Amino acid sequence: MILGYVYNACHQSPTTSAYLEVTEYRSAAVGASLSLSPNPAGDYVDITVTFNPNEREPTSYAMEIINSSSSMVKSSVIGGSYNRVDIQDLRTGMYIVRIRYGNTLLSESLIVD
Repeated sequence: MILGYVYNACHQSPTTSAYLEVTEYRSAAVGASLSLSPNPAGDYVDITVTFNPNEREPTSYAMEIINSSSSMVKSSVIGGSYNRVDIQDLRTGMYIVRIRYGNTLLSESLIVD
């Protein structure tokens, strides 16, 4: 099951529209998942990560929020299976929340209203 993509850059020229260059994809181990609540969100989003029960839970992992222009607008190193992230500084729109640990990349869409 493919849960996320790793990309190099967003390209745009005067004669073409923007596109995303996908360089590889990573799949999460079976049993790993990411959920966001509430979604749509306003002031905060609760991030819940369920790790594969057959693997050791990481002590920390990277959390990134990517906007619709493929720019990282927020990042931090977090740990545990539950975290509340303040998103009051984000503009209304669509975002991708990414969680990275080891060779695993989990991603989920987030709507900020």
